[in-house]
Amino acid sequence: MVTHFTMSLENSGIYQAKRVILVSTIISALTSNVYALITFDPPNALRIVLDDYLEIRANLDNATKQDVVVLQLTSLETKVASIPLDEIYFEPYERMHTFKIKGERLGLTQVEWKLYQNLKLIAIGKFDASVKRGQDNIQLIFTIFVVILISINNVNMGCLLDLETIKKVLRAPTAPIIGFCCQFLFMPLVSFETFSHF
Repeated sequence: MVTHFTMSLENSGIYQAKRVILVSTIISALTSNVYALITFDPPNALRIVLDDYLEIRANLDNATKQDVVVLQLTSLETKVASIPLDEIYFEPYERMHTFKIKGERLGLTQVEWKLYQNLKLIAIGKFDASVKRGQDNIQLIFTIFVVILISINNVNMGCLLDLETIKKVLRAPTAPIIGFCCQFLFMPLVSFETFSHF
C-alpha cells in the first residue's frame, strides 16, 4: 500500500517538493558536524622585530558557503605585542586571510586564537611570539669592535700578571671566591628577580 501511494504521488509536484526538502535536510544534517580547520603561516614561535609588523597568513579549510567563520585573536601581553585587527571574518568560500602583529617592546608573549563557526566556539589555541631588536650594520660593526677590544684587553691584563701575585691569591682564595659568587651567582639572580616584575 505504501508503494502504491508513493507511485501515485511520483508524477505530482508535491512528491518532487518533498524530495527536494528531504535531500536538503540530509545535506544540512551532514554538513552541520563538519568543522572548519585553520592553520597559520608561519605556524609557531613568531619572531617579531621591535617597532615593526609581522604579517601572518591564516588558512581556512572545511568551511562551506553557508558557514559564518570568525577568527578572534588576543595578545596575552599587550605591552610586548599588539594586534591591530583582532577579529577576522571569513567571507563565504574565502580560504585565506592575513593579519599583523606589532612588536611594542622587547619580551615574550603568547597569542591566543579562537575560531567560531556559526557563532559556536569550535577551536582554541595559542602560539608563542618574541619581540627582538632588529640587527643593522652599525650594531654588527659595534659588536665586532667591542669583542676585539675586550680580547686585546684580556691579553694585556694576562701579560701584566706576576707569578708571585698569583701564588698569594691561591694560598688565600677567600676574596676571589666571594667575588666570583657575587658576580656570577648573586648579581644575575638579583637582576632577574628585580626585572621579572616589570
